[in-house]
Amino acid sequence: MLSRLARYCVRHRRLVLGIWIAIFVGGFAAAGAAGTNFRTQMQLPSGEAKEVFDLLGDQRGGATAEIVFRASGGAESTEVQDALTPLFEEVAKLEGVLIASPYDSPATQIDAATGTIGVARLTITERTQEEFMTLATEIKDLAKVVPREFPDGSTLNLEYGGNVFGEFELPASEALG
Repeated sequence: MLSRLARYCVRHRRLVLGIWIAIFVGGFAAAGAAGTNFRTQMQLPSGEAKEVFDLLGDQRGGATAEIVFRASGGAESTEVQDALTPLFEEVAKLEGVLIASPYDSPATQIDAATGTIGVARLTITERTQEEFMTLATEIKDLAKVVPREFPDGSTLNLEYGGNVFGEFELPASEALG
């Protein structure tokens, strides 16, 4: 059977070529008519999980991050608290950012052993990679006004954790691709 098909294709090659071209043109036309509305958004079907997601609304986070600080004079000192509280308040004002300040629950967010390290946890709503990078820069810019040294000689160091603050570089393999 395949040998007969092959002989037919060879004997009528122009017709077969025309049919293949018509198939390709028709396929591309159908793909163009279908459009390019690709989405990466997850839709849950009706059910309990969807109800929970709907109840959470904007409280669902797309990412988490941390602002970690080390204060040589103690994380709960008045100077450090007065320096960091305005930063945390400004970060909380950013759209789609929830912050759990270490001063709201010091027992769980300030190192009990030394009392010099604290962490503010950020929950950030879903956004694009570019928007995450812009937000990270904005938060770091807000932190530039926080004093790093105090009159008593103590110091304050800030570090940022989580994927939001990560530096992204295109891998060399992607450039080759």
